[in-house]
Amino acid sequence: MSYRGYNAKVEFDPEDNILFGYVLGVPESITFHGETVAQLTEGFHASIDHYISDCEATGRKPYKPYSGKLMLRVSPDVSMSMLQ
Repeated sequence: MSYRGYNAKVEFDPEDNILFGYVLGVPESITFHGETVAQLTEGFHASIDHYISDCEATGRKPYKPYSGKLMLRVSPDVSMSMLQ
């Protein structure tokens, strides 16, 4: 699941018969749950919106999820030799 640039992993709890999820790539614990996919999606969106508004209210900068991209700068000499 993705919302506002945040990604989540979803699992099923057979004991409670609910879907639950948690946000990936941020050190904060952001969780949500629902009995249906619609409730789960609504809970995910509400959790992200709450996290962002709580950060704003307390003057904290929200963690941005990791993009998974690795940026690497090399000198022009190295990059030109790779093209040949």
